[in-house]
Amino acid sequence: MRVLLFRSLCDTGGVSSWMQEHARELLRHGAEPHFWFETESPRLTEFQQLGPTTLGSITKLLQTLESDPYDVVHVSTVDPSAEFIGLARPRVRIVASNHGALSDAWNSRNCHARTAVSADMARLDQPLTDLLVEAVPNGIDGTRFSPPPRPTGGPPIIGWAGRTTDVLHKDFPRFTRIAARRLGGGARVWVADAHGADWGQFTCPPCTRVDIDRWERVPHEAMPEFYRAVAASGGVMVITSPTEGFGLIAAEAAACGAAVIAPDVLGLRQTVISGVTGALFPASASDQEVADLVELWLDAARSDPGAMYRRADAAREAFSPQRMTRTYLDIYQRPTPLLAPRPLPEIDRSEPGVDFMHTHMGQLRQRRGRVFVRLVGECLDAGLTDIAARALRRAATHFPEQLLHRLNRRAAGRSALRIAVRSVRGPRR
Repeated sequence: MRVLLFRSLCDTGGVSSWMQEHARELLRHGAEPHFWFETESPRLTEFQQLGPTTLGSITKLLQTLESDPYDVVHVSTVDPSAEFIGLARPRVRIVASNHGALSDAWNSRNCHARTAVSADMARLDQPLTDLLVEAVPNGIDGTRFSPPPRPTGGPPIIGWAGRTTDVLHKDFPRFTRIAARRLGGGARVWVADAHGADWGQFTCPPCTRVDIDRWERVPHEAMPEFYRAVAASGGVMVITSPTEGFGLIAAEAAACGAAVIAPDVLGLRQTVISGVTGALFPASASDQEVADLVELWLDAARSDPGAMYRRADAAREAFSPQRMTRTYLDIYQRPTPLLAPRPLPEIDRSEPGVDFMHTHMGQLRQRRGRVFVRLVGECLDAGLTDIAARALRRAATHFPEQLLHRLNRRAAGRSALRIAVRSVRGPRR
């Protein structure tokens, strides 16, 4: 089986890490993973070491699919370029996965299956599609993410990992306020920052200026050692995100033996095994209440250093990559799409985090629309007029503002619009 894992952007985030882990397991199961990206990054070599990797435009991919089809194309639900793959004829078997953001782009007309990386994301996505959204948690490589050989002692480390300047989604300022309330106990503070920022990017408030012993960009391949150092010190990882799709940091850190303190919010409540790999605090908890919870877990680590091995075992069992990929292979080979029971459920928008996710979906739709309409022109330039016509009809329904803006800017758009109109009306008699 040839499986194409597609993503516009090859970046440092959890989706790219998931692609790599899934590819490793596909290889172990005798499948042939391929990668396709539109944008280059320093991380590209990691994918090239795993399988055939193409850096090319969406139009090049569409042309490739006409002559050299893959058995499955696996995409992220919010990737605007991926929506064009759903317009290809003959239809490509697409599996679209929600990695932490809602989307109304995928249904039984353009997709074979819908999945989500947590039960929370599956529940929120279900009203947006007629396909059954299946929860398939991400897997963690237990050979890479493993506990340290022994505790090291010394001052415990309070760790944080993520994108510091993505304040809306990660809330690094809250971490600084929590850490500041613990420094009297002699703890060290470490930050693994995907953005490589410093205090120059932050103001106080909302941050509290705190002494950070280690604050640097940590490559993905070095993250296991970061987590192991936290675990060996008897420290904790603190997560402050208002929502997560899966909470990869929580699972990876626990697999390395580190205790995880995180808010009881969407996604994270399924990656922190409460009382085993860490603890969940109410999203409304004060900074002091969270700092007190950190203190409890630091005390527990001092009295029971062997607990880090129990955490690691529990996390690696709960987030098995073998189970993840076997589930996906079953989905890939399913003969027909699996439809959701009717009526589709309604979502309580008052639940903490739900309104945030829907607001974010609206913001992403604006971005999707801009990219989608731009790609219409690229398809026309490449001679893919049938796909361009189908895309224009979709844009007129889903992204009318962006389409009108584009047509006003480019006279060429008017000829593209005529192509779409003719394809709807049929040839003149």
